[in-house]
Amino acid sequence: MKARMKRILGAGMALAMTVSLFGSSISYASEDFEVQEAVGDYKICVFTLKATGSIVEAVDAFLGNVNSDLGFTYDVRFAGDDAATLLENVEMAIAEGYNGIISMTDKGNNAAILELCEESGVYFGGTWSNQASSLNSSDAGYDILKSSYYVGSIADGNDTYASEVAEYAAQIAAAYEALDDSEKEGSIGITTNPSKWTPGHQIAAQNMYETLTEEYGIPESAFATATLETRAEDETYAGVTLEAGTWQFPQVDVSSMALPTAYFQSNSNLQLICSFASITYIEPALQTANLHGKVKVWTCGYESEDYLMDNFGTEGDQTYQGFRTAPIEDVAFPLVQILDKLNGYSYADKAETVSGLVESMEADDASAKYQLSSYMIPYSSSIIVTDDEQFANFKDSYVYGNADGTCSIVTSAQLQSLMVTYNEEATYEDLVAFFDETGALTADALGE
Repeated sequence: MKARMKRILGAGMALAMTVSLFGSSISYASEDFEVQEAVGDYKICVFTLKATGSIVEAVDAFLGNVNSDLGFTYDVRFAGDDAATLLENVEMAIAEGYNGIISMTDKGNNAAILELCEESGVYFGGTWSNQASSLNSSDAGYDILKSSYYVGSIADGNDTYASEVAEYAAQIAAAYEALDDSEKEGSIGITTNPSKWTPGHQIAAQNMYETLTEEYGIPESAFATATLETRAEDETYAGVTLEAGTWQFPQVDVSSMALPTAYFQSNSNLQLICSFASITYIEPALQTANLHGKVKVWTCGYESEDYLMDNFGTEGDQTYQGFRTAPIEDVAFPLVQILDKLNGYSYADKAETVSGLVESMEADDASAKYQLSSYMIPYSSSIIVTDDEQFANFKDSYVYGNADGTCSIVTSAQLQSLMVTYNEEATYEDLVAFFDETGALTADALGE
C-alpha cells in the first residue's frame, strides 16, 4: 500500500520544542524527513524499573507522543522485584497478545524470556541495561545474542561514567577546598550500585578517587574509609582490572537493597558524597543517618520526589548538587527495531554481520560472541544536571522532568527516518550514531 504522507511543520518548529531544554540545538537524524502514515498496528509492552514515579510517567508520555505515527499501542508496566516475577509478567503480556517486549532491567534470565518470545513470535529488546547479568549467568549466556527475536539493548550511560566523573570531580574538589581545615579529613564519600548489577561502577569509583587525588591533589586522608577494606587481589570489572590494594567502596547490598549503615555511622565527618548508587538507594541511607542538610550529594538517577525537588542546588537544605540520567527516549532504540521486524524489515548492514558472527559462534569461535555483544550499544548519552538553571529547564521543559510527551528530544520524524519500514536507506550504523554517547542526544547537544 502506498503510504500517505503528511508534512511536518519543518525543522524550525521541532527545534523550538527541544532547544528550550538547555538552550542549544540538536542535530536531527533527518531534519527534512516527512512523517508517513503508520504501517501496522502492534502492541508493545515496556517493563520499567519502578511501579510508579518519574520513569513510568516519562516513558508513557514519550511513547504516547510517537505511537500513532509509528503504528503501535502500548502499555507500561513494572518489571517486578525479582527474575521470577519479571518472567511471569512477560509470560502474561505474551498471552495478552503483545507483539514486542522491552525491559529496562536485566535480572539474569533473558534466555528464559527469549524462549517464551520465540515460541510466540514476539520480539524482545532492552534499554538502560548492558545485559551483563544475563550474558554472564552461565556458559551459554551469550546464546541470547543468536536469537532472531532479540534486537539488542542500549546501556545506561558509559560503563566508566567518564563524563560524570569529570563533571562531579571538579565540583567536589571545589567544595572540598571551601571546607574549613577541621572539616576536611574523612569528608569525601563514594558509593556504588552492586557490582553484580553495574560492574562499571567499580571502575567509576576508582576513577573518581584517582581523579580527585591525582588531578586535583586531594590527599588520601580526605576520603571516608572507616569500615572499608582494600582489594586482596586484582579484580576485573567490565574488562578493566582494578589492582590489589585499591579501595572497595561501599555498594548497595543485593538482598537488603540498602547501602551499609555502618559506613555512614563510622564516618562522622562526611561532607561530600559522590554516589554512583542511584538516588533510589542513597536517599534512604541519608535519611537513616540523618544527613539531609549536612552533606552535599552528586548522584545518579532522577526522581520527582520532594527530597530532590525541594533540596537541589541552592534550594531547601541543598543536599543534592547534581544528578545524571540517560535520556528516557533510549527506549526507542529497541522499539524501532522491533517495529521494523514486525513490519517485515531489518537493517541489511546489521543482519549480514550478525548472521556471519552467529555462524562463527556456532563453530566455536570464542571471539564471535564478544563481537556479537557489540550489537547492543554499550554507551548511551548522558544528561548531567549540576546547577539551578539546568534543573529548572530539566523539570519544566524536558519529558523526564515534566511528563509532557511534546517535550521529548526525539520525534516521530526522526524515528521514521531511522526505520527501514519508512526509509529504505536507513541503516543500523545510522541508528547507533543517533543513540550512542556521541550522537544527537549527548549532554553537549542539550546545551551544557
